[in-house]
Amino acid sequence: MALVGFVVLAAVVMGWLPLDWWVPVAVVSSGASIAGLVLFPSAFPVFSTIGALAVDIAVLVAVLWFHWSPAELPA
Repeated sequence: MALVGFVVLAAVVMGWLPLDWWVPVAVVSSGASIAGLVLFPSAFPVFSTIGALAVDIAVLVAVLWFHWSPAELPA
């Protein structure tokens, strides 16, 4: 679920899907990824797990706290 969500986010960034999908898909994808990391902590090497958690948190902070969207990317 997280992988599919992040692929959808890439399509939103590329402009192939509506920008309105950005926030809900980003939050659900990051949440699903964090849930997977918590439920299966030994599925990946420690540094991969830490890196994935850092990316998930960065996405949530950017979207929820800073209200960032791909529309702010330079053309």
